[in-house]
Amino acid sequence: MSTFISKLSIAKTGKTLHTYFLKKPSPPFYSIETFRSRKHALEHFDIIHLKNDMQEIGFSLKAHAHDCYMIVVVTSGGGTHTIDGETYKVEPPCIFLLSPGQIHSYEFTTDIEGFAVYYTVDFYLHYARERHLDRTPFFHSIERPTFIRANTRTIKPVLSTLEEMLSEFTQDVNGKEDVLRNLIDILLIRINRLWSGKPVATRKTSTMVQVRKLIELIEKHYKKIKTPGEYALMMSLSPNHLNTLCKKTLNRTVTELIHERIIVEAKRQLAYSDWGLKKIADNLGFRDYSYFLRFFKKNTGMTPDDFRVKSNKPR
Repeated sequence: MSTFISKLSIAKTGKTLHTYFLKKPSPPFYSIETFRSRKHALEHFDIIHLKNDMQEIGFSLKAHAHDCYMIVVVTSGGGTHTIDGETYKVEPPCIFLLSPGQIHSYEFTTDIEGFAVYYTVDFYLHYARERHLDRTPFFHSIERPTFIRANTRTIKPVLSTLEEMLSEFTQDVNGKEDVLRNLIDILLIRINRLWSGKPVATRKTSTMVQVRKLIELIEKHYKKIKTPGEYALMMSLSPNHLNTLCKKTLNRTVTELIHERIIVEAKRQLAYSDWGLKKIADNLGFRDYSYFLRFFKKNTGMTPDDFRVKSNKPR
């Protein structure tokens, strides 16, 4: 437990895609960076056997949030899992789906078994073909399921995908990250088949609803709309109030959310297209090409050219 928890105090250095702890977090906000001590952990992805993880960090954990997407599939055991104030009884087989910033806590029994998958939007979107998290019902939609019940028959395809994902993750092979991204797609499709189309009723806090709405708006408009004030106007809120909601829920400002989304897309286009830098800047809505170059370096620590060279090196 000490190895894991001690890394949760990592401070943020510069502007990165990783969320960090405040000095006095309430509740704690865990970055995916905390998983890098694992033998096979990637920078923005992790998958573990649930029982092993619980033995390391404890079968009970107080309210906290993550900076990444989280999929928990429970195959045996019991307990409770509280998400955004709604407590669910763990009745295997079942699936929990959490977006970045959602607050959750749990008390699992010691015989808990299953899988937990963690990944960031940067990992998921940084790929050659189009991917649309907003087209799945689980993460960006305001009315979405958080908890899905299954049975021993319907859960089998999901477990098969998770076993394949874990096998791929623990191998040192070329193209591992690309395979894992495709397996995430397969996993989400198979989970979607289990969803009846109507989410389990939850008591959504107004703060979470507003933040999810903001994320949806950024996803839809980030290439054209880049100022917090414009998003606040679209949501009929003051810029200061919207910023306060984001800080409270995600430990980030509205500006940081907008910039993170732009950087994710810029990285994709640099890594997987042959577009020139000016075309990429135009596509992302930057009228000033030189400003795009400064913006990218400020947010990543490297120039677009340097990133393109690095991303095209064999992994």
